[in-house]
Amino acid sequence: MRALLSPRWLLSHLFALFMTVTMIGLGFWQLNRLDHRRALNADIQAASQAAPLTIEELLDDLAAGQEVLDQRAVTVSGQYRQDLVFLVANRTFDTRPGNWLAMPVELADGRLVVVARGWVPRPWVAETDPSSTPTPDTQVEVQGRVFASVDGGRIGTSNNTFAEVSRLDLPVVSELLGTSLAPLWVQLETQIPTSGELPIPVPPPSLNDGPHLSYAFQWFFFATGTVVVYGLILRRRIREVPAVPSDQPVDDRDPLRLLLAVRLRSRGTRDAVLETATQLGSGPAIGALLDDSQQQGWVSVRGEQPRYSLTVAGDAALTEALSRDLDPDERDKIAQIYAAFESPNRAFLAHCARWGPETSDAQGQRRAELDALLAELRPLLGDLTTWRPRFGSYQQRFDAALGEAATDPAWIESPRLDSIHTVWFELHEHLLATLGRQRATER
Repeated sequence: MRALLSPRWLLSHLFALFMTVTMIGLGFWQLNRLDHRRALNADIQAASQAAPLTIEELLDDLAAGQEVLDQRAVTVSGQYRQDLVFLVANRTFDTRPGNWLAMPVELADGRLVVVARGWVPRPWVAETDPSSTPTPDTQVEVQGRVFASVDGGRIGTSNNTFAEVSRLDLPVVSELLGTSLAPLWVQLETQIPTSGELPIPVPPPSLNDGPHLSYAFQWFFFATGTVVVYGLILRRRIREVPAVPSDQPVDDRDPLRLLLAVRLRSRGTRDAVLETATQLGSGPAIGALLDDSQQQGWVSVRGEQPRYSLTVAGDAALTEALSRDLDPDERDKIAQIYAAFESPNRAFLAHCARWGPETSDAQGQRRAELDALLAELRPLLGDLTTWRPRFGSYQQRFDAALGEAATDPAWIESPRLDSIHTVWFELHEHLLATLGRQRATER
């Protein structure tokens, strides 16, 4: 679990959290847009289904400062001004390109109200003279929907003979036609008398909910998927990396670390064995366990200055403890790390064989080579420590030995010191023991 709190994983956690929160936010944004659209649809439906008012009534309301809702049902009675016909450019009908045909209707009081009579196709525009548009020359009654002026219109520059604007921006239309216009325009639905097949009245907008609900579900689904998938990644990572916290109490009755320390410091003094066992993570009672192991016949002591080594029974006990310590997946992972270790290990052995008596310049070059080798070794030690914290002391020991070697070359290869050479060979032996291999079988 501690590995999942490393800076790299913390960044990954933050990114996953950011993406999840962002997608949830986008889902709620789509729900807000859905609410807005439903409210707008309700307003449109209420306005269009209300009893129609005359355009004069709505213009009087507008002049009195009252709000006139878009889509309000309206009737317009008057005479078309065919001399003021124009087009609203680039409008489609059933995906076909075309334009809206529009012209003012002159009311009884002389005011001009623009009526968008409907859609006409582009070929009709190209072939039709504006002065001959199908327009009743008598009084007409138009029923439709009223709208306020639309901002952003521009006078068109098309090559056809019709005047043209991009949008029904009434001040722009007034400029185009050279006359004053009422501040509302009307989208025609029906007209009495009719004027033939063209123009085609523009149908009212669809009052469905649009895609907002499905988009919201998609964003919530993506957010849920992110949580689930990332959770599975973390679960797999936790299963692959059963890292033990460094402060986890150690059972001093477990002989694995002690017997491993005796193997790593074979024929080492008591202090050397206990120091190595402590570096592997043993607790303060390790000295008593060393004495117990000697009485059980796992450890032999020889020489005037007592030196400790494993007996045949102790080696078998260590092998059994190590075989229980790793499951097959863990063993495969450490075997992969060992395979990666073999390349720097060969380079280190070649380095040791190449150097003899040294000048100060040669010592500097040698330390530079060791720096490079230890830099290559560092990520492997990090991976080993993640899998088994007992490998955690090697990097500190290498750093300490390299620091001492800056002033005392003996810290590079002296067997009497915790030198780079000593730590490297101990690490190699530790890997071999963990994997149940013998140095004699290694190339």
